[in-house]
Amino acid sequence: MLTTVAIKQETFTLLKDEKQRLHAQSYDEVIHKLILSMKKPKRSYFGAFPGIAEGFERDKSGRFN
Repeated sequence: MLTTVAIKQETFTLLKDEKQRLHAQSYDEVIHKLILSMKKPKRSYFGAFPGIAEGFERDKSGRFN
């Protein structure tokens, strides 16, 4: 099923640039890839620096120094 969608010239220019950047065959492919990338879960920053705890030590009361 084909559908026509009205977009502003600025939006079309952005879409055209993305089509080139992604080496996509069609605007439909660009839109599809963009939507899928938006739905993908974002990388959690929890655990992004696994070695950071090495610089901390607990004292006798259990507090970090």
